Amino acid sequence: MPLLSFVTAHRQRAGQGVRPTWRDTWHRTWGWTWRWAWRITLGLLLAVSSLGLAAWLALHGLILPRLDDWRPRIEAQATRALGHPVNIGQISVRSGGWVPAFTLRDVVLRDAAGREALRLPQVSAALSLPSLLALRLRFSQLLIDGARLELRRDGQGRWFVGGLDLDRPDAGSAIDASAAADWFFEQPEFLLRGGTLRWLDEQRAAPPLQLDQVQLLVRNHGRRHELRLDATPPPDWGARFTLVAQARGALLSRAGEWRRWKGALHADLPRADLSQLRRHLDLPVDVQQGEAALRAWLDWDQGQPQALTLDAALRGVSVRLAPGLAPVALTDLSGRFVAERQTGGVRLSVERLAFGTADGSRWAPSAAALYWRQAPASAASAAGDAASPAPVA
Repeated sequence: MPLLSFVTAHRQRAGQGVRPTWRDTWHRTWGWTWRWAWRITLGLLLAVSSLGLAAWLALHGLILPRLDDWRPRIEAQATRALGHPVNIGQISVRSGGWVPAFTLRDVVLRDAAGREALRLPQVSAALSLPSLLALRLRFSQLLIDGARLELRRDGQGRWFVGGLDLDRPDAGSAIDASAAADWFFEQPEFLLRGGTLRWLDEQRAAPPLQLDQVQLLVRNHGRRHELRLDATPPPDWGARFTLVAQARGALLSRAGEWRRWKGALHADLPRADLSQLRRHLDLPVDVQQGEAALRAWLDWDQGQPQALTLDAALRGVSVRLAPGLAPVALTDLSGRFVAERQTGGVRLSVERLAFGTADGSRWAPSAAALYWRQAPASAASAAGDAASPAPVA
């Protein structure tokens, strides 16, 4: 039989000391290499698993149960980093699963005068498993309940957030602002609910403005960023409003380089008292009184606004168009106002503009457009003028 003859010939050749073929050598070498590679891989997996298990046991058995005992050290580290006193009431840990979660209660940040500038009644955070494997501090979700924050601008125009002077980053603070922004915009989800924001503008000598039931949601997915803010102003100021923003970071940029983002912002103000609004914002005209419902869309790129669309519906408006003129009373006014950057200038337009006056007159819905062209620098210098703009209807 052919098979029996082949086996017999192979045995005879082996007994006569015939050298194996290259295929026999390749098969033996490959089998030896494969066995050793498998053993090394299995050994590495067992070593990594053992280290991971030991680290998990140390974390849950030694570190987390004593985390509240280390609270003074954590407060001292936070105080040195921020340059302001930080107090933490309690630290509790929930370690029911593989990834621990912890809660901080009664976190207080005080300003240079010792006054309470920021209070966080409860901060809950769940660590991210990929971040633990990469040895980076990242949370799957960061939740803050009932935060109270004060935002202030003093008479010299300096900005203070929670008692921190933003115009003096070297005033006792060891925090790198760019690194902090990178860390924040790398977190998958940040949620603040039930917060209170108090705004003080000493430069305008405006009365304090307090926003209640503030809810802020920030989601980050790589270069994509989403934000939603809802807040309730005082009853005489207006109704609850909403801000929604979507942005995309520049390619090969850091997560916190928000000045290089490109995105869109939408604002919805169902009701706003213009007499209150003018105390905090510079309006294009002197509005004496009136109520407004506003919706706005803003497109920006590289920190520069590119287009603005505003839908407005106003009632009971009294406006002074120029100093020295008597106020003009309007029963209502509505329309869409658009401003957009174009090559060489800016285009302004109004659509469906309609209003009524106090004497009963009505202005039918109409539209108008204006193109504001920037004169070339060479022509402006030749004319001895500093690039004066020329309106073109």
